[in-house]
Amino acid sequence: MQRRHAREGLYEARWSRTTDNKVMWRKQGWLEPHVVYIEHLPRLRVFRVGLSAQRVWPDTARQLRRRGGVIVDEVTVENRHAAVLVKLDVLELVDLWRRELHPSRLQKGGTEVWRQSGPTVDLIYVAEMIED
Repeated sequence: MQRRHAREGLYEARWSRTTDNKVMWRKQGWLEPHVVYIEHLPRLRVFRVGLSAQRVWPDTARQLRRRGGVIVDEVTVENRHAAVLVKLDVLELVDLWRRELHPSRLQKGGTEVWRQSGPTVDLIYVAEMIED
């Protein structure tokens, strides 16, 4: 369901004239470029995929580093819809290595992690695949 909504939103953002959705998305910042990143959390022995609006990415990256994260890859895509699609594709690629962390161990994003013994993911490659 999330993938379908993101794909439909990406199509509408690219090709539709101004719609109520586009007005709302613009107000929410969803039509701005977004960064998709992979963070390594060594103390938890996992990788995590996340996304951030590009305009706040420097602050987000600082917060991730402060809590012990190491940004291992990042890619900027055209909007939030594209970022969600990239994130979902990453999670599909690492599905066999996924795990869920209790909120006491990772406050946010505990369902978007996989074991550090899992594969590395090339975000540029994944982002290029959603363009097709």
